[in-house]
Amino acid sequence: MSGSGEEESEWQLKEYIKKYLFRKGVDEKKTVVLIIDEGQKLPEFCMEILREFLNYETNEFKLLQIVIFAQNEFRQILKAHANFADRSTDILF
Repeated sequence: MSGSGEEESEWQLKEYIKKYLFRKGVDEKKTVVLIIDEGQKLPEFCMEILREFLNYETNEFKLLQIVIFAQNEFRQILKAHANFADRSTDILF
């Protein structure tokens, strides 16, 4: 890791979350559900982080489910983040 302390701490935090999700999913056979309210207020960088977290899975386990409650403005956010929207199902507006 050649970055600054901030980059390292972000990487460390993501690794901690990844290990937590794998422990819950694989060891305890549970799926973690992240519930977000006011999703239309999510900062841009959060969409990429959430998409990244959705990639944490095994052949047998989805390790994370994300439920986002949001106003209609969230549609524009999804359009701007097609790679996140591709992982979305059952969207109700």
